[in-house]
Order: sequence, then C-alpha cells, then structure tokens
Amino acid sequence: MTSPYHIDAGTMLVAGFGFRQSATCHSFENLLQMTGMGDRISKIAVLSDKANHPEFLRFCAEASFEIIAIDQQQMQDIQTPSQSEASQQYRQTGSVCEAVALCAGGRDSVIVRHKIISDDRRASCAISAPSELALQPQNKQKESRK
Repeated sequence: MTSPYHIDAGTMLVAGFGFRQSATCHSFENLLQMTGMGDRISKIAVLSDKANHPEFLRFCAEASFEIIAIDQQQMQDIQTPSQSEASQQYRQTGSVCEAVALCAGGRDSVIVRHKIISDDRRASCAISAPSELALQPQNKQKESRK
C-alpha cells in the first residue's frame, strides 16, 4: 500500500521494525528497499527487548541508523491501522512495527507506510512521520473556479 500523503522533503521519517529472533540483516534490508523510502529514514524504532539483536545491530550500523528502543509499556495505548492476532496476543498491540514507529515519531505522528512483511516473513516494517502538519494528502482536489 502506498502512502496517501505527499511527504515534504524535509520531513523526518521513522521506520518501525518488528521481527522474529530468526530475522537476518537481509530481512531488514529487504524491508527498507520495499518501502521505497529508505533514503528518507533518519531513525529506526524497535522494542527494547529486540534492540540488541545481532543482525539488527549490524543492519543499523551498516546503514548508520540511530536506534530508538521503545518499551512495551510505551506502546500499549497506541492505536495502529493494522491488526494482527499474533501481535495482539503476544505484544498487546495491533502491529508492533506500526506502534513503535508511532511512539518514536512523537505525539502527533502518523503512519505514512503501513506494515509490510519481508520476503522471508521474519520481519515487518512501517514508517511514520512526526506530524500531520508536515503532510498533505496526495489526492487533494483543487478548488474549481466558476
């Protein structure tokens, strides 16, 4: 799903990741490529209990991404566009990647790239932008002049 927003060039984007222990550096690289926004990402958000995963750390180091570790309690009240039974059961949220992206993006952040799943199905990613003020709907209709 593409973003319904036009994102201003100066807008900081945050990628949120959720993943299994079996995820590899390739899983994360694949996701970043799939988003089509990899060159606009400034920070990567992840649950704090996954922040020291060796393959995740390698991916972030190679791409020079700052890691934002989100505690599970921080994301408990976050409403996510996507809903997964597994995420709800194990992490009490509809989507881990969307929830951590929203937490790291700040209070007024919005999801601009909904959850996508890596080709190997070991990781997921979503992208947030910090404020609706930085976004404009792509399909905004122009006023007609009569």
